[in-house]
Amino acid sequence: MIPTSKDFQEQLDKVLTLASRQGRPHIDITAGALHRLVWGAYERRHRLPQCCYVMKKTMREGDIILREAEEGKESELKIRYRLPR
Repeated sequence: MIPTSKDFQEQLDKVLTLASRQGRPHIDITAGALHRLVWGAYERRHRLPQCCYVMKKTMREGDIILREAEEGKESELKIRYRLPR
């Protein structure tokens, strides 16, 4: 089944919750890593733009984009999320 925005959001929430419970001050997440957690390796029908959208939408005050995604290189988007959430 092709992942939806909800699938990416649920996985991102799990990662953020786990990192918060570990007492970390922040966590850096790339779109490529999140995409692999949700749907495995890339293929022609990848959902990286959708993944990037969810990652940016989840940002709060204090979170920063460490690396912006360029068209065709969405997997490189990297965001530092401040913890706890």
